[in-house]
Amino acid sequence: MIIHSGFITYNTTEPTTTLAQREAQIGPESKRGSDYCGGGGSMDKSHISGLQNWLQNTNAWTYIYLPHQSVVRFSYGSAMMCLKNQYWTENTHVARWEAGWATGYVSEHSVNAASNFYSAGGQATAHGDSGLALDAVLLSLSYACKIY
Repeated sequence: MIIHSGFITYNTTEPTTTLAQREAQIGPESKRGSDYCGGGGSMDKSHISGLQNWLQNTNAWTYIYLPHQSVVRFSYGSAMMCLKNQYWTENTHVARWEAGWATGYVSEHSVNAASNFYSAGGQATAHGDSGLALDAVLLSLSYACKIY
């Protein structure tokens, strides 16, 4: 089987796996990539929790098509999660659960010490069903999801 990742092609005899199988093999912490905190505007932490719960508990294993050079966004109150496929030729599908995981991960790792009620968002790496790395950006709803 040939797997394409960005501009690199890998030949592998490994079988493809589902997201749940993959996460069980590598563990959730290994999903960390180019994460950062801040830069997402101010949003209510209860809205972030609401967004995470909604994504992971309502049709969590519904997969959404995410073609190359596209963005899908989910919002709840003042919080918005943007999943970006920045690849030029690779398409994938992403589970709502994965968007919820990224929301929780950014929220837990982007602590605003000055406030118990507001967060400044941030970014982490999520993955599509094909294993494609996606930028997961937690922003205030007043910001725009963009492909740069």
